[in-house]
Amino acid sequence: MNTRDLVIKGLLIALVVVATIVIPIPVPFTEGYIHAGDSIIFISGILFGWRFGLVAGGIGSAMADLILGYNHWILPTLIIKGIMGAIIGFLTNDINKEEYSKYRNIIIVSMSIIWVSVVSILRYVINGFLTNIVSNSDSIFYLNELELDNTNEFIQLIQNVNKYLGISMIILPFIILIFYFFKKKNIFFESFNKIIGIFISGLWMVIGYYVAGGILKGNMIIPIFSIPANILQFAVGGIIAYFLIITLERIEGINKYLQ
Repeated sequence: MNTRDLVIKGLLIALVVVATIVIPIPVPFTEGYIHAGDSIIFISGILFGWRFGLVAGGIGSAMADLILGYNHWILPTLIIKGIMGAIIGFLTNDINKEEYSKYRNIIIVSMSIIWVSVVSILRYVINGFLTNIVSNSDSIFYLNELELDNTNEFIQLIQNVNKYLGISMIILPFIILIFYFFKKKNIFFESFNKIIGIFISGLWMVIGYYVAGGILKGNMIIPIFSIPANILQFAVGGIIAYFLIITLERIEGINKYLQ
């Protein structure tokens, strides 16, 4: 690692920490929080590649957990956000290199199929749980854990989560279809490459935190209710990153500093 790369990685880590801890919004379901740090992780990967996204996302986010007192999330965050930064960097930066470009379509489609499959399984599990909730003696536990007053409120919450999962499952293939439509029509629209990368890496984060939350909580039901918050987090972070990158790319001469 040369001095330039070391300095850039250090700055990116610091930016992720600052963006994460400025306005943390607690998520009681998993004793975690949502924040704006994802925007810097996206920017790190898109501008500098997967290695920078890996370091900035993993170390920066883990340090933020340490500072804010979420010590139980440090290790999961290090892994989940590190991989998140690596995915966005690879899909938007490194995949354009000659040795990877021929596999680009296969990688993107494969990851999309995996996401749709995982969400379909999760929705199936949720529907199965929903049909058995009335006769399930554990429902009292979930009501207490989620601080809800009655079963109807619990059912409504589950239905909302299922709806958000369904929407997220549809959006990604839709964006990819639009991407290939413009490509087929020979319309240059490189921005879709960034959007696809943001969605895939963000959805990995949602899955990762769901699994980690299930392990930490000792059951796989409670973390389901953190999914909408995590989807909102990466969506807002992606929008912020997208417009910041467009702005940076319009600055004359900046590209030579990003190589």
